[in-house]
Amino acid sequence: MRRLEMPSWREELTKLLFVGSENFHRSRACEEVFKSKLGFDARSAGTWDSARHRLEQGDMEWADHVFAMEKSQEHDIRRSSPSGRAGNQSQD
Repeated sequence: MRRLEMPSWREELTKLLFVGSENFHRSRACEEVFKSKLGFDARSAGTWDSARHRLEQGDMEWADHVFAMEKSQEHDIRRSSPSGRAGNQSQD
C-alpha cells in the first residue's frame, strides 16, 4: 500500500499581515475580517511598544503580503526589517 501525501489546506492560503501602531483598532479589525474569508489567513501587529501584539520578524517571515495602516508604520517596518520588505500597500 502506498502512502499518499495530502497537501494541507492551510498551505494554500494567502497569508496577510496588517500592521498599525497599537494593534487595537484598524489592523486588528482587518485581521478579523480576512480570517473569515476563504483563501486567506490573517494576522495583525503593532509597531509601538504598547501594541497588543508587537510586530516581530517572525510575523514578517510568515506573511505573503504586508499592509501598513499608515505611511508612518510603513517606515517603521522598513527600518526594523532586515529584508526591507513591507508596507508596499498602505491604507491612507
